[in-house]
Amino acid sequence: MFNCQLCQEETCYVYKYCDNCQNVKRIMNCYGSKEVLAILNRVCLRNGEQQDFKIKRELGREKMKKKILDTIKEEEGKEVSPKPPF
Repeated sequence: MFNCQLCQEETCYVYKYCDNCQNVKRIMNCYGSKEVLAILNRVCLRNGEQQDFKIKRELGREKMKKKILDTIKEEEGKEVSPKPPF
């Protein structure tokens, strides 16, 4: 009984890698460890500029949600006038 040598979270009985890490290892064998590392760095890690953009975008979304909720509340407060039959 061993811990997975890559993630060190899963318990392994036969192999030195758990199922998830075996899949990662296969991908690394296909594409190369440098390519996989480059992809992980490009996709999973953010630099300062990307972090600022994400923060601004999320704040913009919050403002948009607030505007929508305010508009809905205003419309609920107004009386609905009957529409003409034609």
